[in-house]
Amino acid sequence: EAIKGFDYMLAINSSAVGVYASKAACYEALNQYKKAVEVYEEMLELEYTKAFTFYKIGLCYKALKQPTVALNYFQKSLREDPQFYMAMMEQSYLYEEMGGMPEALHFAKEATLLNDGNLDYQKRLAFLFIDSGKFEESLSCLKKLVDAEPSRFYNWYAYTEVLMLVGEYDEAVTVLIAALEHHNRAELYYQLSNCYFNLKNTTKGAETLEKALELDPSLITDMQKKYPYIKDEVKKAKAKVKKKSE
Repeated sequence: EAIKGFDYMLAINSSAVGVYASKAACYEALNQYKKAVEVYEEMLELEYTKAFTFYKIGLCYKALKQPTVALNYFQKSLREDPQFYMAMMEQSYLYEEMGGMPEALHFAKEATLLNDGNLDYQKRLAFLFIDSGKFEESLSCLKKLVDAEPSRFYNWYAYTEVLMLVGEYDEAVTVLIAALEHHNRAELYYQLSNCYFNLKNTTKGAETLEKALELDPSLITDMQKKYPYIKDEVKKAKAKVKKKSE
């Protein structure tokens, strides 16, 4: 019904770009992407700035599972507007789907530079850095996530995990102490004990390992695999926890 209404409006005023956009959006909502593309192509003939319409056509081809055609339209969108970060990020997703991880990372970096406050972009960029083995480069993204969303446990967990991977145990301790103010979780105590053991502070390492075991002993097998340093200390810590509970 809406499409019929838009057709009527276009019959009256065939240069009403907004009406074309609404009609195309209706076709998209009905999953009729080829028809949506036809409408967007009509729009292109009327528009002065075409970047967003090329982008929308790209999204339609992406939905039609035609990644190469979609990529072509996202590239056209960027040629029209070299700072159109949404088209950059879509290229990043498509390259990832097609196995082009260096290109996926490149476009995610470019898009995030232009839209630094977008937390979804920061998460994606952190993931791509980590996936590419560029752990140190992921840290700035992970820090932004922790600062912006301290209530999300996994932001802290990922951040401290990467800090440990790159050997920044002192920094990881500082971050973990801050994390524990927001989340009293066993995982964080396991991480903290691992940091202390790596820093040769066995007293604090043992204390935090005991807290971790008190909170959730079921995680210990996984944690021992992840953090070999706590392996030898587990028996002692378990004995102390057992004594406390008796």
